[in-house]
Amino acid sequence: MQENREPDHGQQPDTIEQQNSDLPNDNFDHKEVEQLLHSGMLSSRETLTGFDHPQWDDIVTPLMPLNYGKNSPLVADLDDPADRLQQERILLLGCYDNTVILHSVQLLLDKLSISRQNRFLINCDRENPRVANLSMEFFLEEELPKDFGCAIDVRPLEGQAFLYSLNELSFPAFRTLRNRLHDLDSCIICMVHPGFMRSRFPSGCNTATYREISFLKPVLQTRFPHNHDELVKKITRQRQNGDWGGNEEEFYRIVSSYLAENRLEEEIAGREKYKGSQGSSSALNIAGAELFPEDDHLLLLKKTVLYVAAFFPGLTPHDFTSTVSLLLGESTAQVPVQETRIREDGSKEKIETFEEQSLLKIWRRNNDAILAENQLTASTGGESVRTIGFTNPYLSNALGRFMEEQFPFFLDEQFTVIKKRGLLFTSSGKMLENVIALSVKMALSNVRHHGRQWLSGMLMQLNHELHTNNDCPGDLHGLLEHILEQMEKDIHGHIIYTRISYLIREMLHHDPLQKMVRDFFEQLINTGDHTGLLEIVKKLRNVPGFDEFFWMQQLLERGRGKVKKETYTLLYRHIINSGQAFPSRMEKLMQWLPEADKPLANYSNANRFALWVIMSFAIDSVAQLQAKARGEHSSLPELFPLLTTTDSGPNPLQLVNWLFHPGISLLFAGDGDKDAPHLLHDRLLMVLYLLLEVDCYTDQLDTLPETSKFLVRTIAGHLVSLQQHPEKSALFLSSALLAQWFILLHNRDNTQRGNTKEAALQKSLLSAVANHTRARPAHHKRLTAYWRGISNDILGIINTVPPEQRNTRRLLSRKRTLLKQLVKTYRNIRKNSKQNNASLHAIS
Repeated sequence: MQENREPDHGQQPDTIEQQNSDLPNDNFDHKEVEQLLHSGMLSSRETLTGFDHPQWDDIVTPLMPLNYGKNSPLVADLDDPADRLQQERILLLGCYDNTVILHSVQLLLDKLSISRQNRFLINCDRENPRVANLSMEFFLEEELPKDFGCAIDVRPLEGQAFLYSLNELSFPAFRTLRNRLHDLDSCIICMVHPGFMRSRFPSGCNTATYREISFLKPVLQTRFPHNHDELVKKITRQRQNGDWGGNEEEFYRIVSSYLAENRLEEEIAGREKYKGSQGSSSALNIAGAELFPEDDHLLLLKKTVLYVAAFFPGLTPHDFTSTVSLLLGESTAQVPVQETRIREDGSKEKIETFEEQSLLKIWRRNNDAILAENQLTASTGGESVRTIGFTNPYLSNALGRFMEEQFPFFLDEQFTVIKKRGLLFTSSGKMLENVIALSVKMALSNVRHHGRQWLSGMLMQLNHELHTNNDCPGDLHGLLEHILEQMEKDIHGHIIYTRISYLIREMLHHDPLQKMVRDFFEQLINTGDHTGLLEIVKKLRNVPGFDEFFWMQQLLERGRGKVKKETYTLLYRHIINSGQAFPSRMEKLMQWLPEADKPLANYSNANRFALWVIMSFAIDSVAQLQAKARGEHSSLPELFPLLTTTDSGPNPLQLVNWLFHPGISLLFAGDGDKDAPHLLHDRLLMVLYLLLEVDCYTDQLDTLPETSKFLVRTIAGHLVSLQQHPEKSALFLSSALLAQWFILLHNRDNTQRGNTKEAALQKSLLSAVANHTRARPAHHKRLTAYWRGISNDILGIINTVPPEQRNTRRLLSRKRTLLKQLVKTYRNIRKNSKQNNASLHAIS
């Protein structure tokens, strides 16, 4: 027996036919029903999954085991890091030696009893594009396995964004992350570069603990198993006397160099005997007196080779040779040659003449000999990679300082070639690091010439060549061929702007360069390169000193067409994927909202897009809560913290003011954006889909023809009646959202006694609605009419469902009861709104 319709307060239609008399009379067939419902389901699923989040299996690889013994010297040194990792479940670990840090990670995971098959690695490098935008929010929001140990290598340039996101986490967010990892019996170890930590986080990370592992003892034990303790003591004593370099990074480079040459024991003994005679001052004298003889006909070649050695350390032989060749270009020198001349008497004599020869050809014929003449050699370093370096490791820093003092014009000329040849876009990671470090140094020495003008000119030239069919002029021809070989697709966004963003990220850490960066961004907007600025903004989020909200606002206000929509998508992702930073970012967005009495014609683009973000999140939150009610995972932040009152944050009245903001009707009207009404009606369809509980009987529609027909007529009727009335559409959407929030809050109240936090939130929310409608009686009437109408829609569905479908009928009946309770509760609160105004500030 079908359920009879119960009387509601106020006038209602007496029959289903009367209820739907104003709906279209078209006879929809089943295919159209499925199409309509499928549209709703797609909207819901897209919302629940958020955006293009990487999944666990997409970004992890197995952490390969290392062969090490139980008697490793690191075991004792790792006691404190292991205790920290056990307590906090996330640790920053630094070491200059790659083998030692990987060794340490495995030992730490041993101490936490993480099984070998559950150890994973996330490598933040160019070979793993899914990790490009990875942040700590991934571990806060996404589904994770249990009992895992994950090492994240954030040492490459691509990994710095991840480290910044960890540093930006609030303490509550970090506590949430720590508790989640505890619950999963899992841990995270971030492998960081010690030099980066010292320069960017001198006081330590704001959240996770950082521990640095000394490389010396484990490295020497590997090479000198019988006398490593004695060698460690001698080196330590010598360092205390000012030997072996000024900092840990230089110390590691010097020791690695001597190890590669099998000369470490000899060097230690020599320092014991001569007390540091190989120090940096001696190296500087050698650099000036021996490496740059004024009568050398190949002085330019030598200066070029030594320039690359000093300012581009750690290059492989291939990269070193390529860089020297690029800088030499078409340079020539007058080289002495021996000629045989025949005298008048027929005898022969040898004379010396000069011949112009290509320095590039000389370099290619004699590069091994030239390296040796300039105290350079190829050796295997700590990562088992052969690199070019000085036989006297002190020469690297000392020679760089010497050349800066003695050859400033030469250095300026070489950097000009580097800029023109596009070394910023090299495929070598070490080369890229060197180019960025040198570029920042040169920009600090001449902001105008080596800063904004270079970046702007480079982008203009690259943009021109990438979008025309003309031959590439001058130096960019080889560069573009090189880039195209590396990236057949999306070269414009992936290579150019990614590398420029890395450079700008380093510049932002230097106060004298921040204005130059702002000027460069402004020039991008003024010259119409809005796509370029957007790509850079994407990659600079969370970087200290960068105001992403300001530049997104500039793109929304001054960008064109597609860029505006992509910026809106970025803005929405930036807010809803912000985890515990969500309230603070929403507070920034609120500054963009227009005043309620501001004429619609005077709305700025930022005003419009702020309303879009708020309404989109309000709609998505319904699907998020629905998913959590079903036990599913959702990456969207919680809505209901916005319903609590704080001194500065959002409160229920503020949320209601957003929902009933007059600008929402502007969005439904389109206001020049022909896609806006369609998009909003699609989101409205999703809310109706959830309100009418379509999900609980979608699979049964083939056997429920009457339900299908009624459902389509009902939903289509709502859409048709609203689509020509922006104000009614906006109010209907707000009423539907309020109804679903009320119901979901009620479902979260497991006690059903009405005295829980959920019940208080219900009351707080409806009190805010009552406060809003007290001065707007038309809104009050429409709200209650819409709620009663949805209740009757559900009644109509119930009357089409066969009696044997008891679960479906029971679920729908309960929802209808809750809708009637919503109307009753709201009316009671409104009647007593004066007494209940205090409840707006009673929830904490």
